[in-house]
Amino acid sequence: MLSSIFTKTLYEKRWGLLWWSVAMAAFTVMIVLAFPIFQDAFGEQMDAIPESLRSIVGEANDYQRVEGYLELQVFMQMVFLTFIYGIILFTGLLAGEENDGTLQSLLAQPISRTKVYLQKLAAGATLLGILSIVMLLSTWAGLAIIDEGTSAIRLLGATFAQWLVGMVFALLAYMIGAVSGRKGIAGALAGVYAFLGYIVTSLAATVTVLEYPNYLSPFRYFNNTKMLDQGLQAGNIAVLLLACLVFSIVGWLVFRNRDIQQ
Repeated sequence: MLSSIFTKTLYEKRWGLLWWSVAMAAFTVMIVLAFPIFQDAFGEQMDAIPESLRSIVGEANDYQRVEGYLELQVFMQMVFLTFIYGIILFTGLLAGEENDGTLQSLLAQPISRTKVYLQKLAAGATLLGILSIVMLLSTWAGLAIIDEGTSAIRLLGATFAQWLVGMVFALLAYMIGAVSGRKGIAGALAGVYAFLGYIVTSLAATVTVLEYPNYLSPFRYFNNTKMLDQGLQAGNIAVLLLACLVFSIVGWLVFRNRDIQQ
């Protein structure tokens, strides 16, 4: 028998993590290997793209440098796999087990709800972190194949930021699941929030009315700076960390006292 809820959760989710890691590694390496093609051809055609789409696809000179390309095509795109995996994972940790009837059996044991809540959260964060590390290693492998390089520190920083924004959506799903006990509702609401957040941030630069709603989008604090050129911005990281903290606390406060569905 595994010694803790944390290790038990890691063990139970090992196969799902493996297949997601294989997909993440394959997509990442393929995208990095395409850099010379984009550098030679696509970058020259960027001038024909309307100004309203520049915030989504980037500027022409971004595709002439490996740092700009990685930020636009790896981190800004592969983040979708990160938060999709995070939402699926975190909705299953509490709400999924409650729907299956296994959470009730666990809570019948001499263990506090707080311990269950925190250890499952820690296991989910670890699994999401492993997936992010897989992407990092795959990026390095792709760069080695095409004989390109970039700052290891800034690449680590960008990977951390990607993990963190993924944790925001994952913890939102975790909170909703802990509060409602409904896996489907938790996943749907977190997914809708992620979709709307991406759309708002993508269009905020050209649609004036979206300027203030954009402050509520986690993507604003992830893709409004060139991480591989300038490094992380402390203010952006602080906002994302605060969102994670708020979602975690709200979920815990409700979960420790509410009735669990039978």
